[in-house]
Amino acid sequence: MAYLDNTGLARFFAGLKNVFVAKTSITNNLTTTAAGLALDARQGLALNTAIGTKATTARYTATLSTTWSGAGPYTQTVTVSGMLAADTPIVDLVASTTKATAILQAEAWACVGKITTAANAITVTCFEDKPTTAIPIQLKVVR
Repeated sequence: MAYLDNTGLARFFAGLKNVFVAKTSITNNLTTTAAGLALDARQGLALNTAIGTKATTARYTATLSTTWSGAGPYTQTVTVSGMLAADTPIVDLVASTTKATAILQAEAWACVGKITTAANAITVTCFEDKPTTAIPIQLKVVR
């Protein structure tokens, strides 16, 4: 029974050390940056809470009318209740289900050069041509 002698037991316990983590190698916080430490399972809830509260999304709709200010570039400010000045929305056309109208809307949407945000509003700029067709849009914001 050689495995029960000191050499066999030493090898056995050395093997266990490679499989299990010593308590001193476990950290119970989210700020430790030392290499080689494992994170305590209790931090799972803290991570889940932190990740779950980091980002929210909001979706808005608006319609750009055919009334524009300026002589080129052309601008239009549209009320979007809930929009924040700090928001950077993802904006896209909401095309009609009618083919002819959708084509006109897409051509009008191609005139839009930039959109800036303000509290409860967006300002749309067309650098060269101003649309003559109303443009329904949707805006998605990740905060």
